Amino acid sequence: MKKILLSILCLTLSCLAFKSYSQVGGCLGGPNNCSIAVSNTVVTVKSSVTNPNNASQILVTFDVAFDLSYNNGNTDFFINSFLSADYPNPAYWPCGNGNHPAPTNGLTTGKLGTARDQVQRSFLDIELANPARGAVGVPVNMTIATTYQYDASVVLTSPANSPGMTATKVFLSGTTDRVTITNATAIINATLNTPIVVKTDVWAQNGNAHCYQAGITQAFNDPSIGGFKNCDFPRRYTLGITTTSTTPTTLTYSVWIDNNSNGIIDAGDVQAVGPTAYANFSSSNPFSTNGPVTYPGGGTPIIGEKDLIISAQTPLIANAITKVFAQPQGCIGLPVNFTYFQATRNGSNVLVKWETATEQNNTGFAIERNINGTWQQVAFIPSQASGGNSDMKLTYSFVDLNSTKGISQYRIKQIDIDSKSKYTEVRAVRGDGQTGKTIIYPNPTNDGKINIVFEDAGTVTRNISVLDMSGRLIKQINGVANNNLQIEKLTPGMYSVRVIIVESGQQSVDKIIVNK
Repeated sequence: MKKILLSILCLTLSCLAFKSYSQVGGCLGGPNNCSIAVSNTVVTVKSSVTNPNNASQILVTFDVAFDLSYNNGNTDFFINSFLSADYPNPAYWPCGNGNHPAPTNGLTTGKLGTARDQVQRSFLDIELANPARGAVGVPVNMTIATTYQYDASVVLTSPANSPGMTATKVFLSGTTDRVTITNATAIINATLNTPIVVKTDVWAQNGNAHCYQAGITQAFNDPSIGGFKNCDFPRRYTLGITTTSTTPTTLTYSVWIDNNSNGIIDAGDVQAVGPTAYANFSSSNPFSTNGPVTYPGGGTPIIGEKDLIISAQTPLIANAITKVFAQPQGCIGLPVNFTYFQATRNGSNVLVKWETATEQNNTGFAIERNINGTWQQVAFIPSQASGGNSDMKLTYSFVDLNSTKGISQYRIKQIDIDSKSKYTEVRAVRGDGQTGKTIIYPNPTNDGKINIVFEDAGTVTRNISVLDMSGRLIKQINGVANNNLQIEKLTPGMYSVRVIIVESGQQSVDKIIVNK
């Protein structure tokens, strides 16, 4: 049975009343002959969705990596994480040095979850065997226990309830390893977009003694990272970072090129931007790039195709939070580089225009249209490039007779000489006779997804905010240059969608309803 966390989450980080780094990083303890310390923790939330079995919960799958320093006597390692409101008081592991009780009934009774739906207990309990170190930089698998050696009734997080879960360590230097745990899964009693703040104990068995770092304050999703990689070339990214904390602090963020495409910042990845500090970061002063920005390597074909990993951290938490900006789905790939692709309605006609910067081995472009959920090819335009190869700008256009009263979507299928093909991103146009600068559909929506189509004329950049009826910011997407956008994972309720044109400051507000 899945462990459900039935506790009240702090709605802002300020309610944690941080006072010092020792509170954030936890305190050390244990006998003098053993030691353990955790640092450089990175949490990557891979997915966060509403639990299909309970709409008031979210199912979170995440990776976590951290540097672990310890002495040779430490055998098994243990990780116990609680929601901040559920952390034992008084704490089981007291601060300071000296011998402390072995973690038998004192730790498990009333503290660790003996079922995955237990109230106000730990939501994450991991036991790892500590194998011998390998050579520097060589990963060594760590065995993940399925039964807690001190109390078999405790439900451990393991591959049995977290499919694909793995644990490895890599020897860095001295007494320090880099531990990486992937695909850990937890069920949390909270709605989407609620900040998840936890406290974690990390401890080790050393003969009959135990050494530990206790009360490490961590976060899964605050700061919250939003944005995307752009389809244009050279590649660019748009980034926005928000927090629920009202207390001004310093945000530090970095942008990494994920060279090995594993979604984790590790050896071989390149730090393209940062670390960059942003002062006075708070809920009233979020960070935004205010539109797409270039990055080193984004104009190089091989590097430009790599995913980006965004890392964000504040002094209020002991870990960094990362998010992967993948290559946009449907984005046309190199070696054919689009400088733009537009679809614009003019009465009963739709003008489709695009421009390429370079083309290699290109046969031409199939124009496809979607009106009623089915994509159909409406034209094929041969490449203007001699032999399919060009390093000059080439401009193409096609006029589609389209008097449909509803929304139409267009995309271009680029076809190589060897018959391989790639799709551009999708452009949407309003129906013949539809008025208004912004069209949102479906409204109401029954699946938490809405599509937004902006006014066709002109090329502008927009910032989009989704707010609930109390005025609380739910989603923020900045630097949207396309004329269409899809927003997902909205929970039932009524929302306002605010669209601001960055260049002019002009804004519009529309109401939407999300049904169950």
